[in-house]
Amino acid sequence: MFATDPKYGPILRKVDVEAILKQAGVDSLLETVVADLEASGHDFHFGADEPVVVFRAQDQLRPKLLTSYHNLCAQGGSPAKHLNLIFDARDKVAAWQEDHFTKVPSSDSFNPDN
Repeated sequence: MFATDPKYGPILRKVDVEAILKQAGVDSLLETVVADLEASGHDFHFGADEPVVVFRAQDQLRPKLLTSYHNLCAQGGSPAKHLNLIFDARDKVAAWQEDHFTKVPSSDSFNPDN
């Protein structure tokens, strides 16, 4: 399962598809699979070299991070739809955190192999 963004949908890059197919031993199907994904409406928003940052819902600081991000976007002139999506995400994270384990991430949780 891939991370999903309310604005962009599944965060899936072509290099991710290539890696999955290569691991499965069917990398020769790359062009067909990519074409099928695009035909079904998937848009590869993220370039192969574009870093994508994911903040998990278990991160205790995520609601505050999203509030800060919302404020920065508002100051920068982001449209109302984008601002609403940020607060929707913040509210979903906060609701999830009410029933689940949360923590402040530490540097020892970093795994360079993932």
